[in-house]
Amino acid sequence: IVYHPNFDSAYNNRGSVLMQLGYPGLAFEDYQRVLSINPGHITAHQNLATYYTFRHELDKAGAMYDKILEIDPSNIPAREGKKNLFNKENSEDARPGPD
Repeated sequence: IVYHPNFDSAYNNRGSVLMQLGYPGLAFEDYQRVLSINPGHITAHQNLATYYTFRHELDKAGAMYDKILEIDPSNIPAREGKKNLFNKENSEDARPGPD
């Protein structure tokens, strides 16, 4: 990154490591950097979808999956991720409320 500050995959990889180490905020910054360099970077969109799902921001996660499918309509992981979000939203809606 020091020698190649526009190497999008380096930021994406560092973001993935940061997420695994428990630094989601720093990972988010790296994923955003990737997309500022390369808006079509599908893996960065996928990683942001995971980040938003982790934060229970399901609408934003869905928007990331939509963006992936806009770029690559046949992207199976994005289709499955979107379906899983739909199932997650419905299961949360089906929980009983407070008495």
